[in-house]
Amino acid sequence: MRTTTVWPPAARDHVGLVRGYEVVLGWALIVGGQSVSSASRAAQEMARDENLRLRTMCSAFDAISLPRAAGTDALLRLDRRDLSAPSLISADRVTLLVTAGTGTRLRDLPGVEVAFGSNAWLALPPSAGVRWDTVPWSTSSPDPLELPDGMMVRGSLADGLRLYGQSAAHHTSPPLSTPTLTNRSAAARTQATGARQARR
Repeated sequence: MRTTTVWPPAARDHVGLVRGYEVVLGWALIVGGQSVSSASRAAQEMARDENLRLRTMCSAFDAISLPRAAGTDALLRLDRRDLSAPSLISADRVTLLVTAGTGTRLRDLPGVEVAFGSNAWLALPPSAGVRWDTVPWSTSSPDPLELPDGMMVRGSLADGLRLYGQSAAHHTSPPLSTPTLTNRSAAARTQATGARQARR
């Protein structure tokens, strides 16, 4: 499978995206609940089964997830402050990446979920149902985007949550319940269930 030389990789360049995660960001890659040794192996596995999800551990960052309406508003507020954070959008959630160890200070915000550490996994494009709003690397060179401290985004998140407070309250859910975020044990149970069903 050919690796693209075009930078930055387009949303449809699955090989380029996966290689960027490995080479530029140094993220461990997990496909279908199993660690893979390389970006090319990850891309091959996903090409064989488009239903497999690509994930990475939340070790190099903390992942902050909140309801989509509040999250989209927060992203606009961050743009107006000329502050950016890598961010993912799924059907009903927005997830921002901040410096590791700084996201836990945002757990008191209503509707917010915080994932961190090797036991928490984040779904990545090109997995179905998730896309980058702000990519995690520079668009002019293959370098990681600097992650903000969690407290730097707190004000914008809090304002978005206040504006969409009722919506956020209705979407408050247990930690790591979103499709974008999961924990290691839950992913392992899901994979085992799928394997048992395939053998029937």
